[in-house]
Amino acid sequence: MKLANGRYLRLVVSLYLDPERDDFLRTSMSLLQYQLDEAGEDWIFRYEFKREPEPGSAKPVGHVHVRGDPLCAGLLAKKQRLEHVHFPCGRPTIESVIRLLVDDFHVPSSAPSRVWRPALAESERDFLAVAHKAIPSI
Repeated sequence: MKLANGRYLRLVVSLYLDPERDDFLRTSMSLLQYQLDEAGEDWIFRYEFKREPEPGSAKPVGHVHVRGDPLCAGLLAKKQRLEHVHFPCGRPTIESVIRLLVDDFHVPSSAPSRVWRPALAESERDFLAVAHKAIPSI
C-alpha cells in the first residue's frame, strides 16, 4: 500500500481455523514491513511473526528487523549486519505500526489526530481482547 509520504507499507497475514479447539481465526504468519520501494527490496523495518518456530531455529517467533547499519558501525560482530539481528518483541498490531509510522516516521495521516487516534485505539482493544483469548499462555 502506497502511503501519503510516497513510501510503502506491506502487510501479509496467513490465517487458519482450528475447529477442534474453538472457532477463532488464528494467525499462522504475519509480516508488517515499512519500505521505500514498491517491490520491498529497500525496506526500513519489518515485524515478523510465525506461530510455529522453524525446526532447529533459535529465532523468536515474533521479532523485528531494523536496517540501521550506519547507526551501529563497529557495535556488532565483524561482518554482522543489524538487519539480520532478531529483536524479540510482542506481536505487534497493524494499529501499533500505523501509530509508529505517523508518530516516529512522520507519515501524514488523511484525517485529524482527534479522529483516527480514538478509532485506532478502539480497534486495537477489540483485536487484542480476541487475540489473547485465542493464544494460549506461554
